[in-house]
Amino acid sequence: MVDIVDRAPDAVPAKSPLVMAMAGGDFKLIKESSLYTPNGAALLQFLRFYWLHPDSRSELTDERALERLREVQLNPNSTSI
Repeated sequence: MVDIVDRAPDAVPAKSPLVMAMAGGDFKLIKESSLYTPNGAALLQFLRFYWLHPDSRSELTDERALERLREVQLNPNSTSI
């Protein structure tokens, strides 16, 4: 993965996209990230955090990841993520 963004490629219709760009130009897409968090913003921050901080991925095995997601939802401008 080379990036995570909230803009879909021009030819792909999506209301609240979350795009994981892969090396080589391929991408993985969640078209409606707003189904998971309001406007998909917290989900974007959450995924970007674990992408940029692989040493913290062990949190994904217990309640710490859920706590981190809640923190982002309650405090979108938080610097803790």
